[in-house]
Amino acid sequence: MISLKDILSESLLDSGTFIITRSDLMTESAMGVFDISVVQKLGGENITQDSVDKIATLTPGPLSPGSKNTYAVGKKDFSLSDLKAALAKEGQLVITTAGTVTKVRSQYGERIAQLSKDVKQNTDKHLSRVLTLLTLLQLGVPVKPRIAAGIGHEVMQVDNLDNWVKDNLGKNAKPLPLIVAGKDTGVKINGAAKITGVPKADIAFGIDGKPNFFVSYKHGAMFDMKGNELKSAFQQYGSVSSFYNAQFTKQVDSVKGLKNVMDNFTDAVKRSVAKDGVVYTNVTDCSKEKGQWVLTSNGKKIVPKDQNDNIWGNWYKRIRKIKPKKLYVLEDASGWNKRRSLLKTGQVGKDIAMMSIFGNDYFTGTPGVNNCNILMQDNTAFKIGKRVDEDGTATAIEIDVSSAGHVMWNPKLYGKKSEFPKFGKQYEPYLVARYTGGNGTTVKDGLMIGVRLLIMPESQTKANDI
Repeated sequence: MISLKDILSESLLDSGTFIITRSDLMTESAMGVFDISVVQKLGGENITQDSVDKIATLTPGPLSPGSKNTYAVGKKDFSLSDLKAALAKEGQLVITTAGTVTKVRSQYGERIAQLSKDVKQNTDKHLSRVLTLLTLLQLGVPVKPRIAAGIGHEVMQVDNLDNWVKDNLGKNAKPLPLIVAGKDTGVKINGAAKITGVPKADIAFGIDGKPNFFVSYKHGAMFDMKGNELKSAFQQYGSVSSFYNAQFTKQVDSVKGLKNVMDNFTDAVKRSVAKDGVVYTNVTDCSKEKGQWVLTSNGKKIVPKDQNDNIWGNWYKRIRKIKPKKLYVLEDASGWNKRRSLLKTGQVGKDIAMMSIFGNDYFTGTPGVNNCNILMQDNTAFKIGKRVDEDGTATAIEIDVSSAGHVMWNPKLYGKKSEFPKFGKQYEPYLVARYTGGNGTTVKDGLMIGVRLLIMPESQTKANDI
């Protein structure tokens, strides 16, 4: 007879999730011996039964920090006690096993610690680390191949606020003034609010789900425990492509000199691509023939050396349509990048920086999904509290970042003067061009592909100034 558990397990497995209960960890034949299929799922398929038999005699070993770890910056390893503390703090952890690395994550997907399976899998050192993961399973930590799309740090901050309001102010709470980092924002809220589409705002606060305070959220620590500024935890402020779409034509055109700065940088990038890549002239066709991408240039068929589907597969229709006089292609150039400091281009550079950080509606002076009230950066859930009067009645909701975090107020919305914010060296905004197969842009004499144009913090760029 098939049990309800078997039915549920089969259904979850079909959806990409499998559940391991505490009893599943042990074989039926001997308590204290872990099931080999579970051990191999966590530590690698080459782990033998002999190794499984001795795991319980070992001491749990420390795991390495998760790749691009923002959970505990600077921490060199995570012991079992560290992970138990993280479990107590977060309320839930998740172990993901896809690929050659098993990762311990927060319930919102943040990488905390990890175990590489691409090592000698039957050594005591590796098996002791597998034991750490097995112990987490015994504590109720679920295992999934990967975290489902849509789970992320923004969700963490939204849940954090909504749960706090529910626990401290109750359901259908009265809207209260919002104080952020000690500053009165001028709005009232009673929770988080949904944002649709892909605007500049990552999260929002508001009243009964209607947003009135918009946040550009960057996850990761800005300062270490001693107050030293760290390398930027996020890759970009924004994409240059956001300045070139129908929705923002008026805003971009109204900023004097912006187009000249962008065009000047694009031309410099084009010259670099011409030097480091390939330029095809009078291109009239691009198609795949007998498994190869083929261009028609000056009436002749040419087989590009780089057959990257990300390049040609994303652009062949556009190439056919516009028939570029010149086609600039950055072929096989992993790691290629060029940059230019925005702050060294004068006032217009500062204007571009503010638009990339707060949104293209920055100069309207009106808050919205594309003109954020604030940039907030932190590597943990925001601190939330309340102000109360003499009777203990809540009079305001206070939100702040931790000592590792940072806030930047929109100059057009707060303060008597639109003072340009100060940037530490690690965070100075740069125009950046980098090799990215699927990206490209129209240029004056044709098309440039294999290149993405971004605005990034200095510490996320490389020193190839143009």
